[in-house]
Amino acid sequence: MAKTSSQMKIFSSEHENVKKFTEQLYQKLKDFLKKYWKLEIGIQEFSFSLEGNEIYTDKQINHSLPFLFYKDGMRMLFFYKNLQKEEFIDFLEIIKFNSSLPAEESDIVSSFWEHNFTNIRYFAPDDYLESKIGTGIETLDYQVDKAELFSGKIELLPEDRQALSQNSGIVQKILGNGSKQADNTSDEIPYTQDEKSYLNQKEMELLELMLQDSRKISPDNELILLLFEMLYLEERPEHFSQTLEILKQCQLKYLSENNFYKSLEILKTLNDFKQNQPINLSYKKESIDKFTNSSKDKSSLADFKMKFQEDMIQDFDTYFSYLEFLAPATIPLFAYLYDKAKSSQIRDKILNKIKKTGKKNISLLIKTASNDKPELTKEIISIIGECPDKEAVKHLASFFGFENKNIQAAAINTLGKFNNKTANKILLAYLSGTDEDLRTAAIKNLHSDDKLSLTSIIQAVQAKGFYKKNFPEKKALIDFLSRTKDINACIALTSVIKKAGMFSKKETVKTSLYAVSALKKITTPEAKNTLKINRNSRNKKIREACKKV
Repeated sequence: MAKTSSQMKIFSSEHENVKKFTEQLYQKLKDFLKKYWKLEIGIQEFSFSLEGNEIYTDKQINHSLPFLFYKDGMRMLFFYKNLQKEEFIDFLEIIKFNSSLPAEESDIVSSFWEHNFTNIRYFAPDDYLESKIGTGIETLDYQVDKAELFSGKIELLPEDRQALSQNSGIVQKILGNGSKQADNTSDEIPYTQDEKSYLNQKEMELLELMLQDSRKISPDNELILLLFEMLYLEERPEHFSQTLEILKQCQLKYLSENNFYKSLEILKTLNDFKQNQPINLSYKKESIDKFTNSSKDKSSLADFKMKFQEDMIQDFDTYFSYLEFLAPATIPLFAYLYDKAKSSQIRDKILNKIKKTGKKNISLLIKTASNDKPELTKEIISIIGECPDKEAVKHLASFFGFENKNIQAAAINTLGKFNNKTANKILLAYLSGTDEDLRTAAIKNLHSDDKLSLTSIIQAVQAKGFYKKNFPEKKALIDFLSRTKDINACIALTSVIKKAGMFSKKETVKTSLYAVSALKKITTPEAKNTLKINRNSRNKKIREACKKV
């Protein structure tokens, strides 16, 4: 409970640590109550006790949980079998709220009294309750004969006794003491201030095992939790920095042991801690940023590279997750690791991290591309193609000057996914290149609804060098014109058809016939009329093709 309370002081209720500690605490308490019906805790000034035995002590007044209860008059605390998670969470929130107040302002007993829990009870002396809760209430003039008041007893019906007999030995003890007083705030469970829980040897051994299990948290974890609590409470900048330096040494120790999980946990917790700091404590945020940035410097990243090179990594998932948290500074390192990875499984893990971090940092991602790393560079191009950012298209232009043909082809095909003028302009630049395959790929990826592209393709078709191109490139140019269904495209295709005469070369006729098939796809009145006109072509094959409309 003390550890959970400390976590709630540091973090918000939605934080992963708080949820984890709260859930574990509730389950342990629920399991105990399911078997033993009630947990009765004695409260001294700086300690909790169970059956008169001290079980927990904390003498630091500023965060002592026993003192928080004791100072407001509470002497006993009871938890009962039907404890619900919602009321237990409310119980913890009340502790959190009162512990955040100055000692003279907090009043946890009054808070419990106002909430009126169903399955959580407490005992505070009458004189305290009268001084606190009864303040301001008019005192009535009455007298009570205590001898007469406590002379009665509770009579149980047979069915009542049968139902109660199913409970623990504690209830049996109550039944044997029929004159026991009942708590009039509940119809379910009778108890008194003097009621004690008696456990047999087997139950005592089980309880000891439960207590030992709750103490299994390692000294290292205890130290980390303590340091975070000190960071939360510390308001002196120089002392805050000193505590943070100790935490840094702990993290470096974990890294030296290749315990990336604990190292990452420290960084994540620090990041959450920073987000919850008030504006007037900006020095805390600055110190935490300095801490985090030191994990990204060249020497730190070089150490991570060395661990990978020397096969020192046992848990790649936490290793990569740690590097992901430090992104974008680690993007170049991911690129290096991808190129050096020995198995496809590890390469896939690295690639997933590159995708997650690279989409947010395209400029830095492109810097890792290289002619010498064609596989990685093609993956980078693919990642850029998945980005919705308009600037991603401009970044693809940087691959125009790459010597590797496969890389340029990948960039061209990716540009085709972006239906905008910028993408078309970049693709048109490839038309002036010397490589026929790249020119053909660029034409295929052009979008036909762009007027500039249409004009450029018409000029290419009508140029003298058109018939010197290889057939796949000519085919791509003609296909583009057919996709536009523009009247100017029909005119350009007509000029291609007319090139086929009676004694034309076989390649020329082949190109003209393909232009006829392209006109048929356009299906506009202008295209149909053009086909009718060319039925009188001097080339027999062209005439026959135009007739098959």
